[in-house]
Amino acid sequence: MSYTKCCSPIVSPFALAFNFGPVAEPVADPDIVPFRFRDLPKELRFMIYEYSLSFDPVDNYCGRYVDLLCTTSNTREPAPKVKLACPSILLVSREVTEEALLILYQTPLHLSHGISRAKFKDLIAPALLRKLRYVNLSDTGIRHLNPPPHDTFTGLCFVAAQLAALLRPGHSLKSLSITYTSPYIALHLKDCLMDKDRACGIKSWTHNMVRGLKELHNVPKVSLNLGLPQEMKQGILQSMTGPAQGFFALPLSIRQKVYSYAADPNESVFAMKQATKDLAL
Repeated sequence: MSYTKCCSPIVSPFALAFNFGPVAEPVADPDIVPFRFRDLPKELRFMIYEYSLSFDPVDNYCGRYVDLLCTTSNTREPAPKVKLACPSILLVSREVTEEALLILYQTPLHLSHGISRAKFKDLIAPALLRKLRYVNLSDTGIRHLNPPPHDTFTGLCFVAAQLAALLRPGHSLKSLSITYTSPYIALHLKDCLMDKDRACGIKSWTHNMVRGLKELHNVPKVSLNLGLPQEMKQGILQSMTGPAQGFFALPLSIRQKVYSYAADPNESVFAMKQATKDLAL
């Protein structure tokens, strides 16, 4: 057997004869030019910002904690460690950061899990929080639990009170919504919220939240869907959407009561506390 014959190329009867001409010289690579993100069209850059900047990790952290509490018998299980990180898009350049922050401030913050032992300021920097335009607190992350544990409602109250305290010195909010749709909680609030003689943990948490929200002012749009009595709800909305009220906004009878205790200028602080206590404010 001839290896030469076996390994010789076989010319197919179907082979076509082409003349490709002389072999072309390889094309030289163009000069490497650094990619400039700012050279992209503005619309495309903004789309990238929207995909890159999100507050979902904050809500996901709360969700993992709720799952942990639901799968352990220890209801005092500590919260998972918080891993702080800066979105890489904000580290590209000063120009990109300034442009991206405009999108970040417009990005809604959604928190759908109530946790009563989570420190809000550990999840998002207060300085950033005060720049946000839209915040939504809800129970959408725990609606699959039937019934949802009480801790989720008290956690919502706790988060709302913390949010109000952090935003009280100043904020940029255009809209704030708080929603909790559990029928059980609605019945619970209806039965005992306005009953002064009934001791109830949920009642206490609700009053703490209401006091905190009333101290947050100048929010153009506020939505409350919590099953609160209409009179209480209207009082919260009026206080939150309106400006902060100074001392002279108090009724004259209350101001005169304060004056009666404030004859000594050195006792003005004590006078205010005493008048508040006497009037059960």
